[in-house]
Amino acid sequence: MRFPYDNTEFLANQTFIDTELVFPGDTINADINLVGNPEILGKIYEGMDFDLFLNDNAIGNGVITSIYDKEND
Repeated sequence: MRFPYDNTEFLANQTFIDTELVFPGDTINADINLVGNPEILGKIYEGMDFDLFLNDNAIGNGVITSIYDKEND
């Protein structure tokens, strides 16, 4: 996962909501959990776009619709 403010890539786990399979061109909702980067919460915001990568290949993009901190919920 990569955000536009930096070219740093972050490790994330994703869970698709209301669907089990996703195909190229599909629009979906997903929960994305950033792994081991609590400092990023101060840098991202609702409405920010992001890109998803698999190795060096861009496989998707999206927009943050909500943010929650699982550690403090």
